Amino acid sequence: MDAARTCEKLDVKPPVIGSYEEFRSVPPVQMTIKIADVFNMDLDTLIRVDLQKEKKINQTMISTSEEMMSWLLL
Repeated sequence: MDAARTCEKLDVKPPVIGSYEEFRSVPPVQMTIKIADVFNMDLDTLIRVDLQKEKKINQTMISTSEEMMSWLLL
């Protein structure tokens, strides 16, 4: 499903979806249920997928921060 269709089905504007995808905001519970319904997923699967993505992003950010600190301390 393309972004425009997703926004239409969820009744939101593209920046809202972008903020969820980039972990700048967390959807309210009702929106999370709606997202699960639109993508035909159970809530447990949806949340676990998001948590795995967030964990990868956090690990990358920590690694990058550590590299920057070591470079600054040279």
